[in-house]
Formats: sequence, structure tokens, C-alpha cells
Amino acid sequence: MELTVKQLKAVVGNCFDTVGMYPLSVTKLGVTINRTDWQSGFNYGVIEIVKRIEETIEFFEKSQNEDLLKLLELDLGWWQNNKFRLNMNDTFYWGCADSQDVDEKDYKEILRLYDLYGNAGLIYWVSEVRGELPDKEDMEVNYNSVLKVKEKEKDEKNNCKY
Repeated sequence: MELTVKQLKAVVGNCFDTVGMYPLSVTKLGVTINRTDWQSGFNYGVIEIVKRIEETIEFFEKSQNEDLLKLLELDLGWWQNNKFRLNMNDTFYWGCADSQDVDEKDYKEILRLYDLYGNAGLIYWVSEVRGELPDKEDMEVNYNSVLKVKEKEKDEKNNCKY
């Protein structure tokens, strides 16, 4: 079953409606007990999560960009600070948290490369944007896969009839 944005809002809203929040203070038997720092932090975290979810849902309601939704559905990256970020963790360097910002104009090309070559197509695209290959010593498989895609893309461009 697929959810509409309206249904998703209702489901997410229900989740957060059932999360308890800590009051500023409570009085028991005439003694006022103030909220702890931990409880304040919990409240802040819940409020921030709800805000981000609401902002994200609002963005996608307005956007209706099918390519972006497909990138997210394929779990190829994440939406952060109003940008899609392609996940490149442990791709160019071992033990390196890494991502590449993607402009909306590039969504279709990324999906095309992913459909044709899988993860190697994504690595190829990022290597072209950055002008660098994955580290050959530590990431030899990724390095070699980029070279293979690069060769196939070159052949494809040479065989184009338009």
C-alpha cells in the first residue's frame, strides 16, 4: 500500500501525538519538582524532529519532483538543508563519511547511470563532478568500476547517432 502525502502527515502526526512531553514542573504533595536537563533535552529533540518532518513533508507537497522521490525511495542518499545528498560513505576513501550535493538538474542523469551501472554509475558521476577517482590503494574495486563505466559512457557517446 502506498500512502499519499496527506495520509503520511496523518500517520506521522499520530506517532508524535502519542509521545509524552515533560512539563516544566510538577507539584506532588506540595513540593514542586522542576524538569531535569535531560527531560528538557528530550522535549527539544522531539520538537525539532517534528519540525523537520513537517518542513520535509511541506517541501515534497510543493515539489512533486518524481526523480527526487525515486532517489530517496532507492535510498541513494538523503534530503538535508534543502538539497539531495548522494551517499558516498566509504567510497572514495576508507572509513570516510562522505556525500555529494546534487542539483535538481542532475537527478535524471543520476537515475540513468544508476539504472545502467548500479552503484558504479553513482561513483562515476561523483568522480566526474569532483574531478577525482576513488583512492586506488584503499578503494580499488570502486576505482576500477569508475574506469569501466567511464569507458562504456565514452563508447555510448561515440555510438550516438544524433
